[in-house]
Amino acid sequence: MSQPIPSFDSVSDNDFPRLMSIIRRYREHVHHLKDSIAPRVVSIAEERLGMKIPPSLRRFYLNWNGADLFMGLFQIREVMELAAVSKKYSHIILFADQKDIKWAYAEDGREGFVFGIWEKKYVPADV
Repeated sequence: MSQPIPSFDSVSDNDFPRLMSIIRRYREHVHHLKDSIAPRVVSIAEERLGMKIPPSLRRFYLNWNGADLFMGLFQIREVMELAAVSKKYSHIILFADQKDIKWAYAEDGREGFVFGIWEKKYVPADV
């Protein structure tokens, strides 16, 4: 269940500086962050997916198990809602939704990750 953004006393701006900056610009009802989850739940999701969750997203889940941002216009899925785009593309994992846009990540082949948009093909984001 989503709830108003909790106090940020336990979360440093250094952990998520851009996110914290965006959230603080708006009234409380605009963004809802879900409760944190135990590290074991993240590990179970990784086992189910057959791959690691990117470190930054893992840290996010340890603070909040998903989010409804901009009054639900952008949603970060709960960790157990992470899913491969299809059996054929099981290495591409959907993690967020923005209207008709699906955000995904994949391993980059160099022990890192790349984030992008899934449009029946993977389009890496320019970061």
